[in-house]
Amino acid sequence: MKRKTVHWGENAPTNKEDSFQKRPKVVLTEEDIIGIKECFTDYIELKYFGMIKTLFNQWEKEHKLGKLLSYVNYQPFYSVLKDKDYSFFCELVSALPERQKFLMVSHNNYDLIKSFIYLSIKDINEEKYNPTQAQKVFDTLLNINPTTIIEVIENFLNEQREHHPNAVEILHNDLQAILSSNTISKNINSVHEDNAFLEKNAKDEVEVYIKEKEEKSTILTLKLKNNEQIEIKKSEQKWQDLVSEECSKGRNF
Repeated sequence: MKRKTVHWGENAPTNKEDSFQKRPKVVLTEEDIIGIKECFTDYIELKYFGMIKTLFNQWEKEHKLGKLLSYVNYQPFYSVLKDKDYSFFCELVSALPERQKFLMVSHNNYDLIKSFIYLSIKDINEEKYNPTQAQKVFDTLLNINPTTIIEVIENFLNEQREHHPNAVEILHNDLQAILSSNTISKNINSVHEDNAFLEKNAKDEVEVYIKEKEEKSTILTLKLKNNEQIEIKKSEQKWQDLVSEECSKGRNF
């Protein structure tokens, strides 16, 4: 099969703590560029899911995956969406490591989500909309980060409501159908539970810190008072010793 070449376009923070090792700056080689522009393009075209996942894992281990996908502006994902191969798009997203999924979906102010919504609105207006496939994409995107993605989708739908009221209503209903499913609800609840847990832990840690500080302050105060009393007793004892010494010498004090 003739190779199809697609021309897609192209510091670690300094840590003052000696105990932390700096990650070397990632430099993309010519081989990396060829890999993302040509080999990866072929795998996308032929839908070699196994090879795609292998490449993702290899680049992730080398800390190059995010940089490479950013180099081509995540165009592989846009291309698959544009072809309306939604099932393969969902597989492509699932092949990404968890951290890279959110970087992908949030790239350029969540532009990928907006592109999908634009395509869906266009399909609805042209009566080519496939709700089952669209819901599959929504479900895949929402599972990356439910609370954030829901807000992004709802806000963008509201922006389009004036120009495409019918299409937005259909997409809104499809979104609600997904949100009522157990999977998404559990994910949202899980996020809320995690946030509540972190908030409680943070509050507990602050309370413990304050309590410890108060205890240390109390101990310090007691120590100071104790030291003061010891010094007073030492002074009194010294005075008594001096008086006794003078008396023994026959001096009338």
